[in-house]
Amino acid sequence: MAGTITFSEVPVITREDGVLKLHKKVASLLAYIKPKENTRYAIDRIGIEDNTLAVTDGRRLFTMELPEGLAENGSYFLTPEGWLVDHECPRAFPKWRELIPQETSLIHKGNLTPHGEGTYRIIKKICAAGYLLNLNWLLSILKRLQACGVYEIEARNACKDSDYLRPIMLKGTIGRGKFIYLQIPLKS
Repeated sequence: MAGTITFSEVPVITREDGVLKLHKKVASLLAYIKPKENTRYAIDRIGIEDNTLAVTDGRRLFTMELPEGLAENGSYFLTPEGWLVDHECPRAFPKWRELIPQETSLIHKGNLTPHGEGTYRIIKKICAAGYLLNLNWLLSILKRLQACGVYEIEARNACKDSDYLRPIMLKGTIGRGKFIYLQIPLKS
């Protein structure tokens, strides 16, 4: 597939001269989810906790497992080149783990295909499940995940506290690490 990398061969994250560096396609994915304005200082960074990376803009959350022992817990600034720096910043990253529901139900398990049929099939199944979402965000995330080498993906109902704010959950694997993406639906 043109423009797609295989993360089983290329590391998602490395440590160069003591500094963490993300693969450029993963850095692009995280930069897309990160807030564009810096008025919400607590979420304008990348959080790492217990070998899991997290990024949010308040409406979307993306988490990804990292190799054991590679990164220290902290709040990191993501540079345009993919470097994660300044983990000792006093800004605490939000408590994101409590947002991920333990119980979910499968909507669709499918593949991201080179010509988009699988991507649109996933979106169609999510819409048929009654979600009113920002489809531009969802389509952009699916395309970015595909560029990161994600092939198989699960779309899940992620009911937490109310049906009104039930986020959609995407699950899959980038390289050797699992990821979760949550997106809050639009208000009706």
